[in-house]
Amino acid sequence: MKSKANGEQTVTNVFNIIGNGTNIKGDVNASGDIRIDGSIVGNLTTAGKLIIGEQGYIEGETSVKIADISGSYKGKLTASQLVILRSTSKFDGDLFTKKVVIEEGSVFNGTLTMEKGMQQKTTTQPRKEN
Repeated sequence: MKSKANGEQTVTNVFNIIGNGTNIKGDVNASGDIRIDGSIVGNLTTAGKLIIGEQGYIEGETSVKIADISGSYKGKLTASQLVILRSTSKFDGDLFTKKVVIEEGSVFNGTLTMEKGMQQKTTTQPRKEN
């Protein structure tokens, strides 16, 4: 991340990968794009694009610009621009976005809210343990 003279931060071209076999329990905040081939149980926030590979899994609350899902997602997903649910994806939860593409074969269980003026949420609340 780069800082401007006025204290604002800009996003650099950072690409993060959570590999297959890597499991994270907790919150993840990224400034760039992120690909998940492992699993995250917790909240995820990024100013960039989220890619969930076929073996990837997220459970929690997520806020991104664009989401491209081939794996599994459970929870609340807010994407300020676009969500693509690929044919291998499984989605269970609440989806908030401007645009959505659901490919044939994708499994979607939940609610979908589409709004033109959608803004990306920049903060997450800590998960409560049961």
